[in-house]
Amino acid sequence: MNKKGFTLIEVVGVLLILSLIFILVFPNMMNRFNKSRKAIDDLEKVNIEIALNAYVNDNRYILENGNKCIDVNELQEGKYIDQQMMNVLEENEIKSFDITISNSKLKEFNLRKTNCGVVNQSSSFILNGNDTEIVELGSTYQEKGFMLKNLESGKQTTINISYYNENNVLVGSDTKTTTSSTQNFTSINSSGVTTNTLTNYLVKYYAVQKDSKGKVIFEETLYRKIRVLDTTAPIITIKNSNVTIASNATSYNLNNLFTITDASSVTTKIETNLTLGVSGKYRVTITATDQSGNVSKETTTVTVQ
Repeated sequence: MNKKGFTLIEVVGVLLILSLIFILVFPNMMNRFNKSRKAIDDLEKVNIEIALNAYVNDNRYILENGNKCIDVNELQEGKYIDQQMMNVLEENEIKSFDITISNSKLKEFNLRKTNCGVVNQSSSFILNGNDTEIVELGSTYQEKGFMLKNLESGKQTTINISYYNENNVLVGSDTKTTTSSTQNFTSINSSGVTTNTLTNYLVKYYAVQKDSKGKVIFEETLYRKIRVLDTTAPIITIKNSNVTIASNATSYNLNNLFTITDASSVTTKIETNLTLGVSGKYRVTITATDQSGNVSKETTTVTVQ
């Protein structure tokens, strides 16, 4: 049996035909692929913009107008982006966003492949005291301040301190500057914090150091919560421990036996077996409860004779 193969001319002809088909079809395929890729990229940018808009809106009373950097992790922790979007960002090595805020709204944003914040990793910005400070109702709040360490000496660092009430309204602020590499700040204007009502405050500390060309070389934001609480029980003072009521008296106001002092409103309960007109000694128990649930109790006696 004879086996006939392809001649060289036939093979070359087939290759030429395939090449021609490839040349005609491939650009169209790539064009469609690129359009699809662009559509996906545009969709991702839309989703990022939605996430950033939500972040800015939720924090509009804290964020200041101007430029700010937001780490991807911050958006994820706040549940502004899901794990699928996080995977897309990680694949593209996107680690943060430069955003511009105008009139408390997102104006524009750019993607960054580096994290926000500290460029000089040895630098530190530390709060004095606790992240949450408890202040007694009616007392005076004393700001404990903060410390900067290991910054570049000779370059100005600006620290803006902002106080917000529980309605996210700015109620006070202060600004400090230094060119020292290390400095402790304790003298800060905190007059916006009033303690005459049970309430909460949020303090924002924003520190930034720039070089002579305006490039940020250190940037960090810290927060402190202030809680105004009433933890002190009312003070009951017995005016006279030897009160005598005439046996022929038909009435007596037991509220005249004592005074109560407290920073908030108080509910008073008086318990006694006093029987007017019947001679004897009677026990009177006064219980005072303030609006925070703090309770105090005092006992005295009155004599009917």
